[in-house]
Amino acid sequence: MFLFVILDLRWYIFSTIFVFIYKLLRRVDTHALSKTNVIWLI
Repeated sequence: MFLFVILDLRWYIFSTIFVFIYKLLRRVDTHALSKTNVIWLI
């Protein structure tokens, strides 16, 4: 049970960071740059 909580917390932190980076990329939208970065990430 405790292990599950740790895993869940990790996943939550990871997804929050991912969303933050994604929004940052969208904001810096100099078309070519962000599009190649997003494609590279995927």
